[in-house]
Amino acid sequence: MVVLTGWLMSSCSITQAVKLKDCQYSYSHISDITFMDMVGKERRSIAGIAQMTRAIMGKTDKVTLGCTIHLKVNNPNKQTASMDRLFYTVALDSIMIAEGCNTEAFIVAGESSADMPLKLSVDIKTLLSNHSRSTVINMLKNFLNMSDTPSIVTVNLKPVIRVAGVSMAIPKSIPLTFEYGGKRNKAQQ
Repeated sequence: MVVLTGWLMSSCSITQAVKLKDCQYSYSHISDITFMDMVGKERRSIAGIAQMTRAIMGKTDKVTLGCTIHLKVNNPNKQTASMDRLFYTVALDSIMIAEGCNTEAFIVAGESSADMPLKLSVDIKTLLSNHSRSTVINMLKNFLNMSDTPSIVTVNLKPVIRVAGVSMAIPKSIPLTFEYGGKRNKAQQ
């Protein structure tokens, strides 16, 4: 009986993993954008612009960009899809900018949608030292709604599920690519 129960629990978890893979992932929006701990109007003030300029010119020790990318996860299945935790990477214009892990369980009920937030904290000084200044500056401009050219965002999701009490990563990552910023996308942000 214990073996049958274990098999049923394992089968249920594997089914949920398959359902998770069948879900449709799409970009929803970006929120909580901070640049050097400045938010909203503070970034657009004369003092904020001066501080950002000093940072981009390399005259500031710590330059960070923070935000939350929200993905819409649509579960077309009748059964619930869930994950124990989620590892993710984010690249902008083919430059890896962040990786993270959501440690809270994520559940999408059958035939419904849920918001999946991915929190990012990016060290801009490291990006500037390793990549083209113009590419990094265009990324920053897109996050600050100041660019005409959109950035291409690539997110790779690597869910971890629980099978019979053991954590197991889904073998293939779930990729998602979308444009962010630029003139034509400002209304969508």
